[in-house]
Amino acid sequence: MKRVYGKKLQDLKEYVIHHYLPYVEMEKMVDQDEMISFQIEVRKKYAGKNSSRPLTLLFRNRSKEVVYTQTGSVMETRQDSIVYLFEITKSDIYFEESRRSYDLFVEIGKKLFNVRLDEEFGETTSRPYFENDHFVFQLRYDRHRRAFFKVGYKHDIATIFDIPNMVKQIDFDGQELIVQGKIHHEFFVKEYPEARFFFVLKKKNGSYLKAPMQIANEDFAAALNIEDYSFFPKGKWDAFIMADYDYHEYFYPCYVRESNESAYKKIFQLPWYREAIRYKSYAINGKLHARTSYMAITTSNVQYNFSETALELNLDFEKEQFQNYIPEDITEVSLRIRQRDANSYLTVPFTYNVENDKMKLEAIIDYEAFGFDTNERATRWDLYISYLKDGFYYNYRLKINNATEIPVLEKHTFFNEDDYYYCSLYTTKYKRLSFVYARQPFKKHIDSYQVKDGQLFMQGMTHFETNKNTDSFQYNLSMVLENRATEDVLEFPVTEGAMNEKGEKPFHFSIPFEDMSPLVTQFKDILDFYIVMKGGPVTRKLKLGLHQYDYFKDDVLATFNKEEADHVIEYHITTTPKGNLKLESFMYEQDQYAEIQEFAEKETNEDIWLVGERPDTAQDNGYQFFKYMREHYPEKEIYYVIEKGALDSERLNDPEHVLYIGSREHIQKSLRASRLIGTHDLDYILPFKGIKIKNYRNAQKVFLQHGVLGRKNVEYHKKYYRYPFDLFIVSSGHEKRMVKRKLGYTNEDVIVTGLSRFDRLQENHQPKREILLIPTWREWIINEDRLMESLYFEKYMKFLQSDELKQILEENDLKLNFYPHYRMQQYIIENVSFDNPRIHLIELGTKMVQDLLKENSLMITDYSSVSFDFTLLGKPVIYYHFDQDVFFANGILRPIEETFLGDIVYTQQDLLMKLEEVVKENFRERSDVVSRKKLIFSYQDMENNRRILSHILNEPLEEDENNDPDHIPMTDLNTSDQEEENDQPDTEKDDEKVLVSKS
Repeated sequence: MKRVYGKKLQDLKEYVIHHYLPYVEMEKMVDQDEMISFQIEVRKKYAGKNSSRPLTLLFRNRSKEVVYTQTGSVMETRQDSIVYLFEITKSDIYFEESRRSYDLFVEIGKKLFNVRLDEEFGETTSRPYFENDHFVFQLRYDRHRRAFFKVGYKHDIATIFDIPNMVKQIDFDGQELIVQGKIHHEFFVKEYPEARFFFVLKKKNGSYLKAPMQIANEDFAAALNIEDYSFFPKGKWDAFIMADYDYHEYFYPCYVRESNESAYKKIFQLPWYREAIRYKSYAINGKLHARTSYMAITTSNVQYNFSETALELNLDFEKEQFQNYIPEDITEVSLRIRQRDANSYLTVPFTYNVENDKMKLEAIIDYEAFGFDTNERATRWDLYISYLKDGFYYNYRLKINNATEIPVLEKHTFFNEDDYYYCSLYTTKYKRLSFVYARQPFKKHIDSYQVKDGQLFMQGMTHFETNKNTDSFQYNLSMVLENRATEDVLEFPVTEGAMNEKGEKPFHFSIPFEDMSPLVTQFKDILDFYIVMKGGPVTRKLKLGLHQYDYFKDDVLATFNKEEADHVIEYHITTTPKGNLKLESFMYEQDQYAEIQEFAEKETNEDIWLVGERPDTAQDNGYQFFKYMREHYPEKEIYYVIEKGALDSERLNDPEHVLYIGSREHIQKSLRASRLIGTHDLDYILPFKGIKIKNYRNAQKVFLQHGVLGRKNVEYHKKYYRYPFDLFIVSSGHEKRMVKRKLGYTNEDVIVTGLSRFDRLQENHQPKREILLIPTWREWIINEDRLMESLYFEKYMKFLQSDELKQILEENDLKLNFYPHYRMQQYIIENVSFDNPRIHLIELGTKMVQDLLKENSLMITDYSSVSFDFTLLGKPVIYYHFDQDVFFANGILRPIEETFLGDIVYTQQDLLMKLEEVVKENFRERSDVVSRKKLIFSYQDMENNRRILSHILNEPLEEDENNDPDHIPMTDLNTSDQEEENDQPDTEKDDEKVLVSKS
């Protein structure tokens, strides 16, 4: 805009009106049965000298092609403008059936002008849509008020993009969200008479709440029962009318009258199993939306005292604010404390009284209510003010504000029978009040180590803080080596130094090589270092690690060996990701060991391929790739690596191409291998530490993966390897971008092919009326004791043994197949029985996982990536996220909505409700999952192995276009979320509006 100087305000207004108002504006659109007419105002400055000449109205698609024109004539002449009338016979309009949006232009001379809508347009027209025999035309405009039509082809449901509607009223009666309005759906009912209609609140991630619509003529009403949804997450929601037709769901935006948007700003208070939430509906640009947010109650004063047995808590609230949250008829208010990791609660009664304008609440919490477990990891609890009404808890998160008087939050240490614990109140980032307690930490680390004179020397430091006088608690140390597989242990003495003024105690120990030998019983073993602290009744046994370290999965800190009478044991000192020390051992015959040493720095030109998974399995991507190679390329010298005696080895009926770990042939082939192909770290399929062998360092390393990445952080980052993978197999462009961005691999490293096992997934796919329960593992469960004490074990056992599950299985003639994680298998088999003939425990090795995926109609899991296989088969998955906070404590690689395609539940009640719902819908896959699969699978065919092989051989297939990391397949979602972005005018992505006016 050019600058204007020296003008008075009135002159300036006239200048702006004359020079900068829109050139062309639509005043009215009038529907006259067979005709549709447009009244368009053109400013005289742009109408040309011959103002009586006809002008042309153009419809132009988003490819800027003119698809329809109509000549208009002068209807009215005004002081500064001319109004033209354009009349169109509806039946004359026939656009492309697959296009969606058409922009309106007026041609004046040789120039094109966008048709914009004047500010009063929405109030002067009665209907912002019209239709003919083939199309529905919905008039919309963007934030610059440029007009366009969203056009739906009525005879193909996939190309209907709007059902004209208007929401008139929203209310909440304490249980149901009630919505009323009008809908013009005669054309839809005529074409698709079997369709059912629902009012839906939908989030961007695809999850939604729905209620059936009652429709009479053009009036509709829907009542969304909030009680049906104990999971009602916070965030933004969009309102839709959903048409359910032929096992597919189609979503159409809900609209409101633009001039009355403020009437839709309804605010309701809803109960929820975790926190009370505020529901707020509102309208933007004529579309109906909602926002849900957690409700917090602010204390004006916090006083507390840690006694020897309990926490005494006193809270003050402004009386007016307190009564805004707690109804007057409520006489019992509780302090509820939620364990953050588990969604479990403690309920503690309050005593309270009123003083002037203050509500004063007092609660006493016995420490024993929190339990005293052996976890080193702190347990965190969040505090709520709660009351019970009509069977629901209303939980208000307790928070403080900047003006709140609160004493310094100190840590309190106490002794409970056999150990020290600590607890503390603290405030979170957003001023919420929380509580933490745990066993008092025993800090320990190794500062240095040395291999010398047939012994391993280590020295380090310990520190045990009790908040007492350090002299009052004395402890002694010992050191333990433990075989990770057998749990056999050897204990070694530790020399301790004097405790310093900081309460730190130095120590050192040495272990003769020959003393380690009794722990080594297999070809490959792992020995873990533990420090044991004993002081009175207090005993701690914790893994011992380095204070400072660089972590590499394929490197070693030191190597030494011990020659026995008929064999040699080679030891490698390595670390875990957290810096904990371990010894990896290999037991060789004398001549085998000599051969390895002699061959270590040699190179060969032999073309030998090794393939494998975990040492005891042959049923995942490694097995499927091996089978593909043996069937299609039998001349290749390719071998499958597995433990002798593993149950899965029985299906490898190709003895000449199977290598048993530690065998003479396995060692010889591994020394000469040119390609190493695995689903996990390649150490699993090698008989030595690869970094010591030149041929390994030079070999091509291929990561087939054991699932689709994204649900949790993994340890396959390129920086964790001295010799990283050369090829990293992924299933989509999305996953490739994530691996590059989060795991540090380059464009050439990461290959979009799909997983090997997907090729045969759909063969003989004949699901039964059976449910597959297949949990993943929790890395912090390291032994049987931890398993028994874990929330993980508790949640699954309660679900499997519940009367509600038994009833669902009985009433629907269903079976449930429980396939525990391999780390949990043995304990479940030996110690757990299910008094229900409809629940079958599937033992490891008795069935292939892929067969289970094919045979079952519904999967219940928590975070397992095997659910992607189930989704690829077009079957529903329910995700039981009872411990989401702690599972993702170390982060998540991709957004939850990208990788969990299905229903997510958080409590057993929700799981049972969702299970029953899916069964009643005959195991139908949600339509939004169908449309989002391309986020996970760039290919949905049976050519994955062929693509993988082409990249291993560096001969990419010509049709392999998805190798482009920026190639992200577009989903064909029939929802406004994705359509709206494509509906914008050519040069800008604008927020569009629909026109709804007064009748």
